[in-house]
Formats: sequence, C-alpha cells, structure tokens
Amino acid sequence: GYGTRPKGAKFCGIFVTPNTDGIPKNSYGMPSGHSQNAIFFSTYVILNLINSNYNYLTKVYGIILFTLAGVGIMYSRVYLKCHTVEQVIVGGLIGGILGALYFKNKDKIKKIIFG
Repeated sequence: GYGTRPKGAKFCGIFVTPNTDGIPKNSYGMPSGHSQNAIFFSTYVILNLINSNYNYLTKVYGIILFTLAGVGIMYSRVYLKCHTVEQVIVGGLIGGILGALYFKNKDKIKKIIFG
C-alpha cells in the first residue's frame, strides 16, 4: 500500500527517484522493509551464535549487539517519521519469522540452489 508519510519525514529512502510509476513520491509502505531486513539479519545471526561453539560471554555480547542493532533500526524508522509504529512492528515480525525459517532450512535451500 501507499499513502502520505507522517509530517516531518526526512531521509526515508536510499535514492531520490522521479515519480514514474504513479505512486506518490512521498509514499510509505506496509510493512517497513528496513525493519524487516534488520530483524531478519539479526535473527539469523543470533540463532547462529546460539548454535555455535563460541564461549558463553561471546554469545551473550553478540546477542545483545545484534538485538540492539535491529531494534535501533526499527526505532530510527519511527523517529525519522518514515513509518508508523505498526508498520515497523509488522516488518520486524515478518523479518523475525523469515530469519528463523531461513536458519532452520538453510541447508535445504543451499542444496536446491547449488545442487
């Protein structure tokens, strides 16, 4: 979907492109793609850490670091008024689910892609 961004939105996209597709240039989406990608990556890395041979302290610091990074990106999307809280939460949920599914099925996916 699309609609107008919250008032005061700044730095919401990577590139400024001309409006050629009929969607308003200042539109936003549901869910937040930034949040989805950040939580997908964080979830995948955290699950890898948990299942690794690293020592306990390394795992704890890694989990804290990647949790803060993911939540920080989600917070920034709301702070910059690029997305609503609901869009960020839905993006995070989708990213977390997909990250966990990818972690669980990564060997099957590699086998399909690389034979």
